[in-house]
This record gives sequence, structure tokens and C-alpha cells, in this order.
Amino acid sequence: MILLFRKAAFSKMDQWDKEDLLDLLYWMRQVIAILAGIAWGLVPLTGLYAFLSFMVVLLGAPLLWYQAQRIDEEEFGGHQSLAGEGTAPSMALFLLVWIVTYTFVHAG
Repeated sequence: MILLFRKAAFSKMDQWDKEDLLDLLYWMRQVIAILAGIAWGLVPLTGLYAFLSFMVVLLGAPLLWYQAQRIDEEEFGGHQSLAGEGTAPSMALFLLVWIVTYTFVHAG
């Protein structure tokens, strides 16, 4: 995983194969979910607006990254394939971290 993040920071677009890119997007979304869950729980953000703002961050950050890298999404299965990689598990992880953080900080 560390090697994927290092490659993401320092590589050019022609060095990506499909499996590495999908793995990176998966782990990028997991890290975003943990950090956002902690942040949303500490602030505290609650309700639908908090969840929707997380979805914007979850889908937007990787999109901005692979557009900045000038990765042709059609070469890797299209935008749907890239946007869907790891989205459901990261939503579950976000909810878990968000609820636990909020509960420990504000409910006790």
C-alpha cells in the first residue's frame, strides 16, 4: 500500500497498469473514509448533509487526482469503473469511524 501511494505521488501516467490504479483508488478511498470519519465525528457533523458532504469528498478527491495525473479513464474501464472501486467499503468504514468518534467525544 505504501508503495502505491509513493507511486501515486511521484509517477507519470504511462507507468500505471489497471490493477495498480484500481488498488490505489481503493486504498485512497479507505484513507479518506478514516480521516473524514474522525473529522466529522470531532466537529461534530451529523445528518444527511454530513453524509452527502462525505460522498462529495469520497468521489471528488480521487477524481481530481486522476485528472491531475492526466489518466485516460477510458483506458481503465471508464469513469464508472474508477468511481466505483472501493466506494461501498469506504462508505461503511466512514460510517463506523464517524459513529464511534462522535459517540466517544460527544455522548459521554
